[in-house]
Amino acid sequence: MDQDHARSVPHAADTLLNKQATPARPIAYNEALAFKICERFGNGESLEAILAEPGMPEEETFCRWRVEHKETARQFRAKKDLHEMLAEQKKELELQKKQDLSEARYRARPWEEVYPMIGSPPVLSTENAQAYADLLTAFTEMLQPQDIMAQILVKQAADATWDEVRAGREKTQVPERAYQE
Repeated sequence: MDQDHARSVPHAADTLLNKQATPARPIAYNEALAFKICERFGNGESLEAILAEPGMPEEETFCRWRVEHKETARQFRAKKDLHEMLAEQKKELELQKKQDLSEARYRARPWEEVYPMIGSPPVLSTENAQAYADLLTAFTEMLQPQDIMAQILVKQAADATWDEVRAGREKTQVPERAYQE
């Protein structure tokens, strides 16, 4: 078999294994590549993902570059610090958003503004108005209405509770009055 024919026919082992050429990973120090890795890492990409790409050094090689070359080590440390600072800021912003959302949940109008729209408190002149106000405040804090409709429902629940307490009080007063007479 001549040499040209041997070069044009793939080896049987290569055909069976369907091998494809893979680019070699760099071993020798390359400052531009090292700084490019540092820059991408500083922009939020994971080091593992960057180094897994074709044409990038293995992690062990990159670590050796950082040990042997002070400027690469300094660049990576600066980007790592920036990366950690940005991650911390992102975490703080997410926490702030959660706090803002939990605080935003309770935006009830003052009851003095709502009474003209839905009616006055069901407090008789012989009853304690402050006790009703305390009951309404407790219901409002517990149920945390987010709009006027929810606030109306809170008042209805407080009113129904107030009326039930009044009915119970009056129910016990009837036998007491009969006994007094």
